[in-house]
Amino acid sequence: MVYLQILGSLILIFAVFEPSKINYARGLMIINRVEKL
Repeated sequence: MVYLQILGSLILIFAVFEPSKINYARGLMIINRVEKL
């Protein structure tokens, strides 16, 4: 179980830090769409 937790945290870290610019742009696009609605 500890191994799964470590693996999960590594995946989360990569998911946050690696494509951070892409996710930031995606978040801005989603916010803009919501504001237009």
